[in-house]
Amino acid sequence: MTIEVLNESGAPVDEAQVLDLARFVLAQLRIPPLADLSIMLVDEGTMERLHVQWMDEPGPTDVLSF
Repeated sequence: MTIEVLNESGAPVDEAQVLDLARFVLAQLRIPPLADLSIMLVDEGTMERLHVQWMDEPGPTDVLSF
């Protein structure tokens, strides 16, 4: 399984801790080992643009998943 963490938020993030949490959650959900997960951390402005682009809804949101 490949897990990628991209921090584009400009804020410090313990990427190792994010990876550990992702591995734990995926194991608990029994996600097949051939799955891939990408996590992108962004700032509020970027999240708002993505929310409008993909969901056609104004304002930022906490999570977008595909």
